[in-house]
Amino acid sequence: DNSLVHVAKSNLSGKVLPTIIGDNVTVGHSAVIHGCTVEDAAFVGMGAILLDGVVVEKNAMVAAGSLVRQNTKIPTGEVCLWVYSILSGYCLMGIRIMYMLC
Repeated sequence: DNSLVHVAKSNLSGKVLPTIIGDNVTVGHSAVIHGCTVEDAAFVGMGAILLDGVVVEKNAMVAAGSLVRQNTKIPTGEVCLWVYSILSGYCLMGIRIMYMLC
């Protein structure tokens, strides 16, 4: 609901930036996916914003409300939490996050 998927013809350096979304991907409400790749079985939380060139690898998760900066790669199976464009932390999926210090 209210999610937005955009393609980018190219960035400032002329690199073509298609938007590629794999199989079994979950995209939360009001998420924005712009010129990036989301691989199979990945999760994009509600209100997350993925900017040009972002790659969310297989089984990775982007937390709700995250702003993922340009050309960031989120490795396979990791959970990424971003606050104000700074990586706050990550863990392997299946491991409980007890607390997070910024």
